[in-house]
Amino acid sequence: MDRSKGKRSKPHKKAGPAHGSASAEVRQGPYPAGRAKGEPPGGRWRSWYREKHPIFRFVLLLAVFMGIANIALTTDRVRHGLIPEYLRGWAHISGSVLRVLGEDARVVGSAVSSSRFSVDIKRGCDAVQPTVLFISAVLASPVAVLSKVPGLLIGFFFLMAMNLVRVISLFYIGIYFPSAFDTAHHDVWQAVFIILSILAWALWAIWAVRKTPLGADASS
Repeated sequence: MDRSKGKRSKPHKKAGPAHGSASAEVRQGPYPAGRAKGEPPGGRWRSWYREKHPIFRFVLLLAVFMGIANIALTTDRVRHGLIPEYLRGWAHISGSVLRVLGEDARVVGSAVSSSRFSVDIKRGCDAVQPTVLFISAVLASPVAVLSKVPGLLIGFFFLMAMNLVRVISLFYIGIYFPSAFDTAHHDVWQAVFIILSILAWALWAIWAVRKTPLGADASS
């Protein structure tokens, strides 16, 4: 039998890392992962801040307006002049409503008295703090000024009307449920008024944002 010699095939070389390195490094470009070409460092944060800027501005202005209002409320002219007059005015309004409801209400200073019960309208029954919160929130909102005017007027008179409801309701709670008077006065109505002020602002804000997109120039 004839023997024929075949050609030996050369072994294939396996692809491996470059000489002197353990692994090959793949570079896709000079920009860090997550940053597009042409985007400056911190671009994501700046973009996020621009998106959230109206919220930051609202919170800052709300704190400023509330701070100014509370500082003004601590001045002697307000504490010893305007506030007592304001409370006496509430007493006269409440006494007039109670007389319409058939009560023999008499007003002395900030106290409303009758043969059945008496209430003395003090700080905390004046709706000042919830009204300050509402007005500050409206003024701080990033919408057009013309959208704020009806909100301020309607919200103010709404909170004043609800405060009258509070005084009258406490008068009758004192007559028919005297043991619940303190709870209704200090716990229930205080919380209800904060909720009412926030709710009034939220309802106004929904209406205002439909007229002016959030973040629009407030001076327009």
